[in-house]
Amino acid sequence: IQETTYRYVGCGAGEFEVVSQQKANYTCFYIGGGVGLVALLIVVVVLLMPTQTTTTTVSTTALPYNCNTRDNPDMWSLAKKTYCCANGGLGCPTTTTAAPTPAPTPPPTLPPTLPPTLPPTPPPTQPPPTLPYDCAAGLANWAAGWSDAKKAWCCAH
Repeated sequence: IQETTYRYVGCGAGEFEVVSQQKANYTCFYIGGGVGLVALLIVVVVLLMPTQTTTTTVSTTALPYNCNTRDNPDMWSLAKKTYCCANGGLGCPTTTTAAPTPAPTPPPTLPPTLPPTLPPTPPPTQPPPTLPYDCAAGLANWAAGWSDAKKAWCCAH
């Protein structure tokens, strides 16, 4: 008898007949992905739902004085009055204001004084008559340049 040893050469190889390769099965991935998307959608819807938010503020420090007590503010200590006046307008000292002193009366006003009257202005004087000749014109050459009438008039005046 002849002994044969076989060696693995891959899927579908080494067969005597034609064997088709087996396809991968992705069904698990499809189902897992669908479930993941539904879970993600639920988380998004829950996060986007409007909810009523309530906040509680806890005071960590107590106020030094309770200004809302119903007792007489006149019985409070000076420190409590000062604190409550500055922070709540309670316990502020009331000051009695004396009647204001009247303003001093102004001195009597004198009747307005009129400006002194000036004497009437005289009527304008008549301008001097125009002279028939200008004796200053051409004085350097008077003997040859002046007419006999101008010479006679300028010598007379």
